[in-house]
Amino acid sequence: MRRKGTLILSFLFILSILNGCAAKLGGGLSGELASQRYRTYEPAVEAKKRESSDKVSSQKSDKGSARMMVYRASLELEVANQDDAVKKVERFLLESKGFIEKSQLRQDHHEKSWFVIRVPAEHFRKLLAELETLGQVLQRSLSTEDITDQYQAMTLRQDLLSRTLARLQAMLIQVREIKEKIRILQEISRLQKELEQLRKDREYWANQAAYSTISLTIGIRQEKSLELMASSYFYWVRSLNPRERSLFKESDVTLPQPKDFFDKSKDFRKKKADYLYGSYSSTMIRTGAVENYPRGDLNFWTVALRKEMKQRNYELLTGKQWQRNGITLTYQAYEFIQGHEKRFYEILLEVSPKKINVVEIYYPDIQACKQEKRYVHQSIAEMKRG
Repeated sequence: MRRKGTLILSFLFILSILNGCAAKLGGGLSGELASQRYRTYEPAVEAKKRESSDKVSSQKSDKGSARMMVYRASLELEVANQDDAVKKVERFLLESKGFIEKSQLRQDHHEKSWFVIRVPAEHFRKLLAELETLGQVLQRSLSTEDITDQYQAMTLRQDLLSRTLARLQAMLIQVREIKEKIRILQEISRLQKELEQLRKDREYWANQAAYSTISLTIGIRQEKSLELMASSYFYWVRSLNPRERSLFKESDVTLPQPKDFFDKSKDFRKKKADYLYGSYSSTMIRTGAVENYPRGDLNFWTVALRKEMKQRNYELLTGKQWQRNGITLTYQAYEFIQGHEKRFYEILLEVSPKKINVVEIYYPDIQACKQEKRYVHQSIAEMKRG
């Protein structure tokens, strides 16, 4: 019995050495591939992907020189009509035997829709070229990853561990001592877990090679967005309020405190005040910013703003373009009736590719406008960036 126990200990020692050698054969297994967690997919496509994974594995074994490649692409488009574009995407996928793995379709045209598309690797480049015909390409990226060596290393390690597991299971039948059985059972449990993880990793990467991935983002072209507006299709334009703050993102432009105005900048930055500067007659000055989406230039957002104010029956008094310390902006002054009083609302826009900076001035009556407008405009003349 003592001799048999010695033999078992020797076998387990040799097993640990074999596992070390297998790990070396696996190379990057403890790195990138081993750290990748297996991903589950929607049941509707599970059978198709499993079949494809098995097919890819057999192809690689039949063709020793074949390489396992993973193709990924990212594509951002601006289109004239989102519904038409989505229908064409579905038709392209039907023809290429692909499918949509994930999606978020936006009904509001001021937000982007996105899709994660899977397509057989042999149709990847054809589908990508077709998608690019849907509209203006804003961004495109393409990556290729060769996983042949890592996949083969995983296969070798899986085969070695399977044979080792079979030997341990055969040995378990012969062993009589409880302590030795426990040690062998613990080793069997560890190997089974590692084999299951290897199986999942191999299936995941085989699927990645069989079905390429395209991340597609679709937005509405800016001129079409204007046509779709009711009062205003753009939430931030629709939310503008002469008397209340609606833009809480910090602006990139600053202006000094006007004469005879008090400073509320500390509370304003903490979002505890509706205005940056104020006067005793209740004139208010605010600054704010918003993302430039859908991406438009200064003229685009000027038109959008005027459409909104026209819907509100605000009368445009002045509209012009200004240059202040290297900053190009549009200035619009409106008059509107509230109660029995005429109120005045001035809006300045400065547009960059990613951001729209907004300055708002509200005058509660004509007297306040006449008395304080010149001090406000002196402050605007000293406006700076940063």
